Amino acid sequence: MKKDCECYMEEYLALDKGQRVPFKLAFHLLFCKSCRKQVRALSWAEKLAARPLKISVPLNDRTLLDIMAQIDPSYKPKKYSVSMVLWALSGLVMIATMCLLSGFAPTEFSHLLQFVCYLTFAGVIIAHCALFISTNLDFFIKKINTRRTMARPA
Repeated sequence: MKKDCECYMEEYLALDKGQRVPFKLAFHLLFCKSCRKQVRALSWAEKLAARPLKISVPLNDRTLLDIMAQIDPSYKPKKYSVSMVLWALSGLVMIATMCLLSGFAPTEFSHLLQFVCYLTFAGVIIAHCALFISTNLDFFIKKINTRRTMARPA
């Protein structure tokens, strides 16, 4: 490679991405085959490096456990199993409590206190539902049948 070509390549490499190529450099690239080849190779390498990396790794439970064991040898997976019966029973207890308290409340019971009581029950029921969904999220995710409707990029 000639000394001039080295200077032109240094000038090309000093350009920012998307910056316009100066006329003097473009003129040199037009007539110098070796520099033109290098610029093509550089832009091809940049396109390859910009593409997402695709590595097919079968992700099953055993693979994930092996990876976790390499990261932290003392790792042991925890199995959480919460009975649906307990969730249903606690929900029924909450509803029964709400019915009993509203049924036994005296008629001269303060409207503000009644409002606060019902608002508290609403908050407890919302918290119960949120906890139920968050602790059983794995169950709900497995039950959802999702399909890809978008075309895969090539």
